[in-house]
Amino acid sequence: MADQVAALYARLEAFDEMNDIASSEWKKLCLAIANNAPKLASEITASMSPFYIKDKNGKFVEVYAAKMEGVLTKTYADIFSSKLGMALYREHVGEPLPLNGSVFSSHFFNVGASEEFISAVKEICPIVQTLSAGKFEVSGQFKYFLGTNHESLCVAYSQFRGNFSVFSVATSKPEILREALVSAGATELKPGELFSKMPNSK
Repeated sequence: MADQVAALYARLEAFDEMNDIASSEWKKLCLAIANNAPKLASEITASMSPFYIKDKNGKFVEVYAAKMEGVLTKTYADIFSSKLGMALYREHVGEPLPLNGSVFSSHFFNVGASEEFISAVKEICPIVQTLSAGKFEVSGQFKYFLGTNHESLCVAYSQFRGNFSVFSVATSKPEILREALVSAGATELKPGELFSKMPNSK
């Protein structure tokens, strides 16, 4: 469910026009969320407010902004961010994150992360990765900047369509980084906690 919600978050375009929001892909995602997590759908809808911007032709069009600050909105993002951190740890360290390990994560919608933060993260995450198969690659939809010691630590900044981003620090030695990361606002989750943290949003 968290993956499905993240797919919706990734398509929350900044200053999207209503005719774009009404695309078939968007409709399918909204319908799935409304069916599987109606409380989340209601939370996002209730946070939306209309305003007007000029389109490419200089015409004013009505668009909607969602605050994305609700409890369910954040909880699903936290769970997805932790799952992503664990997956990247397994991919680049070569083994699952142990049960006593942790993922510390923060997430951002649209332009939520500052340029200073992104620049600092890229300095410690020099490896750029995306998904590819032969000549086909999806860097425009998903890419991540990675830093790892290949033993106990995997740091990543992942971007989904430029609309939803995740900063994750997965480590088998969380006691070393816990104070600094939690005090900076990161959410800590352990591998055995994901299921219990999943909200009841029916």
